[in-house]
This record gives sequence, structure tokens and C-alpha cells, in this order.
Amino acid sequence: MKKIHSIELSFLFFYIIQAFLFSGFISKSISLVSYRFILYLILSIFLGIGIIMLFCYLFNLSNKNIFYNIKNKFLVFILILISLLFSIYSLEIISSYINYIYLKDIDKLFIMISFMIVVFCLIKNDIYSFFRCSTIIFYFYIFLEIITFILLLFYIDFNNILPISLDINNIMDYSYIFICFLVIPILFLLVVPKDIIKNNTKMNKKIFITYLVISLIILIKSIISISILGYNSVSIYNYVDVVIYKNINLFSFIERFEWLLCFNSITNMFFMISLSLFYVKEGVNYIFPIKKNISYLYPLFISTLVILISYFYTISFNYIVFILVVFFLIHLIFCLFRLVK
Repeated sequence: MKKIHSIELSFLFFYIIQAFLFSGFISKSISLVSYRFILYLILSIFLGIGIIMLFCYLFNLSNKNIFYNIKNKFLVFILILISLLFSIYSLEIISSYINYIYLKDIDKLFIMISFMIVVFCLIKNDIYSFFRCSTIIFYFYIFLEIITFILLLFYIDFNNILPISLDINNIMDYSYIFICFLVIPILFLLVVPKDIIKNNTKMNKKIFITYLVISLIILIKSIISISILGYNSVSIYNYVDVVIYKNINLFSFIERFEWLLCFNSITNMFFMISLSLFYVKEGVNYIFPIKKNISYLYPLFISTLVILISYFYTISFNYIVFILVVFFLIHLIFCLFRLVK
């Protein structure tokens, strides 16, 4: 059996946790908590550790993926349905993002089809394809992150961060946004079988370290965003990163530099959608096994279904929060059942 290194799993963590960072998370959160955002983010990061603990427990249950641990096909079907709806919502978000930045005069259906063709090419293969693809892209991804960080240092005004409120009244009532969109999607990684990872006996420690490092990066990115635009401006923009990157003027002959810098946000959503649909594919294959020579049929059908529903129907923010909470509760109840048993 082929093996992957634990660092390759960390790469997927890196993409998934940041997928919704600039696609509504920062603006939505600041509109609710205002000057308490930094405190809210720190407290939410600590609450997210509970989800990480749940992930570690379920990941270590056996060498197989989550479906073989749950075994109940009805629960597996519910998880598949939630993952499918989440993918539909995510596709609508990323297609609007691409439409806003690159292809303003192109119908979103064309963008969705083009995007999902690439997703289909990835999910029709085995889980190793994710790790190979994520590893190859990661180095260019990090290069862009470093370049972006250096360039944005010239635009920071820390006066925009002030005042920082330490009022914690009702602040945790809004932590569901962070938990739902930046942490709960980690549970899709339970589709990865434990036995394909090298030295998996020390995975818990590595997963916690990875989460804390990515959380620190999210905190830094959020502070930079606020210090450049200010709380009021960040709260009204759907695509905060695009607005920030437009301020960057790299020499006089490079125009629309934000086109390149937005690559990372698209990469994050690409892996998020691909992983959630791979989760759907594996779940369907668990309920209705299919021969390997026609295994591409499930991904093809799933991809087509996601495009059609995403184009003709918009899933509301509140509804997606609800189904993600249900997704989490199913895993939590299963975890508690195993502990009692």
C-alpha cells in the first residue's frame, strides 16, 4: 500500500481551514462583533480545539475511513446529503468570486462548469491524488503568501485596529461562524484512511500543532486586513482580499496584480469543494458499491448535480450554518456513543 507523509495531510488542513476566510467570514463576523473581533477570533480559536479533539478521536478509531466506523447507512446518507449541500453552497460562493474578479461578463454557469471539470478530474481518482496535487501547489501557494505579506506591510496602519474592545458579553454567541466555516469542514478529512499515513501513531500532536499554526496565520491575516481597511470597510465588503490586493502597486508596469494574489483564495475553495465531493463519492460508494472500471460515474453524476442545483438555487447562509451544525452533532453523538460503549 502506498503511504503519505503526515505533512501532506497538514497541507490539506491549511487549505480547508482558510477556505472561507475571505469569502464572508471576516466581513460577517466584524459586522456582528465590531471592535471585539480580535478577542472574538482568539476565543473562537480556543473553542475550535474541541472540534480538533473530536477529529483526532474519530480519526484514530480504526485504519479505515469514517463510513466504515459509523456503519449505519442511514447516518452515512445524512452525512452525504449535508456534504453535497455544503458543496453546492461553496460552488456558488467561488463562482461569484471568480465572476467578480476575472470574468464579469461571463455567465456563472460557464464558470461553474469550467471549475467543476477540474474538480471532477481530481475526485474521480483515489485519495492519493489529493495529496499529490496539494503538495505540488503548496510551494507556489506559500511563495504567494510570503510575497503578499511583504507587500501589504507598506499599507498597514495600526490606528485602524483601535479601539480594541475586551467586552466579552454575548461574544461567544457569534463563535458559530468561525466554528462552522473554518473548523467543522475539517471533519471531511475523516474520509482519509488512517493506515495510508506514515508514522500515524503521533498524528494527534501533529494535528494540534497544524491547527494552532494555521489559526495564528488567520489571526495575522485578519489583523492586517483590519489595519489596512478599518473595521467599517471590512464589514461591508464580501471579498475583503480583493479590495486589499487592489491597493498593491507592484512597480508601475504591473497592473491588476490582484489577479495573481487571488489564486490562493481560489485554491483554498478548490480543495474544499473537491474534498467535500470526494467525501460524497466515498459515502455513496460505501452504500452502493460500484466496479472500479465504471467508478467515474459517481463523480460525474455528483459534479453535474452540484452544477445544476448551484446555478438554479441559492442556499442561504443560515441554512448552511444549520446543516453544518447537524454534521458536527452526528459526529459528536457517534463519538459519545463509542465512549459510553
